[in-house]
Amino acid sequence: MTVDGAIEYGTLGSGTPALMLPGRGGSGIEQFLPLGRALAEAGFQAIAINPRGVGASTGPLEDLSLHDLARDVAAVIDSLGRPAHLIGRALGNRVARCVAVDYPKHLKSICLISAGGLFPALAGLANRTTRSSPITHTIWREAGKSHEQAARRTPLGEWWSGGTEPMMVIQGLNDRVAPPENGRALARDFPDRVTLHEIENAGHLVLFEQPERVIPLVIAFLNKHDHRA
Repeated sequence: MTVDGAIEYGTLGSGTPALMLPGRGGSGIEQFLPLGRALAEAGFQAIAINPRGVGASTGPLEDLSLHDLARDVAAVIDSLGRPAHLIGRALGNRVARCVAVDYPKHLKSICLISAGGLFPALAGLANRTTRSSPITHTIWREAGKSHEQAARRTPLGEWWSGGTEPMMVIQGLNDRVAPPENGRALARDFPDRVTLHEIENAGHLVLFEQPERVIPLVIAFLNKHDHRA
């Protein structure tokens, strides 16, 4: 539950919670099933969140900021009663970083996949890759528009840093929606806590284009930082 409504999420496994936040207007339950299964097999409690307006998640969609969406995620973590790892892809990476800034005691680590924010999308938005994604995603368009406006409404300086916890960034080198320069900027700005992995022949859907590369990186990173209080 949140102050404004209810947040739907799906779980697999047990262990330290690993919350997964989807891209704009998308369902975490839908987008993260392969990663969730792998996390559960690795000993984590995989939790895929549907943001407000997606699936059965409810709450106002007008005049939102990233802080509102972050509060929804924090409410889920509160209900678990223990700190969690946070994984955000695409627009979900901005929400993840806002959670890390607003609720630092809620997190053990933060993982960003296809992270943007500083360097804008390139013309055409084409994702040049040698491989196609096998995943077809449902988009809740009203929610997606609201989430995008929330990101635009929130000043970059309020969430860019992603708090103070360890961070891993995974970028597709052919990503034109969230260009690789974003990950490089994070690694340059916060070298003591940011690990950057760049994936060749992958675009904005790097998680789905090359899961065999991305998923082991995520699991290794979470295992490395799972001891944190």
